[in-house]
Amino acid sequence: FIQRAVIVLYEVNVYEGKKSMLGYATKYIAIMTSGINYYVQNVINRLPFLLNKLVAILFFICTFIVGFGQIGIFD
Repeated sequence: FIQRAVIVLYEVNVYEGKKSMLGYATKYIAIMTSGINYYVQNVINRLPFLLNKLVAILFFICTFIVGFGQIGIFD
């Protein structure tokens, strides 16, 4: 729902220069945990407003279902 914030947060975590081991760890954790979300949000952000919101809601629902599906499997 907040596509610009997701995009900016990912770019700050990944593309800015890192000077410590913790910085590099944060970079790779951000890539692993939100990399797909970043690229999907970039594509969705280019769509017209109504289609943008509809696809964003569908993506959220799918992500939500997958997350709880994984919890159900490994619980």
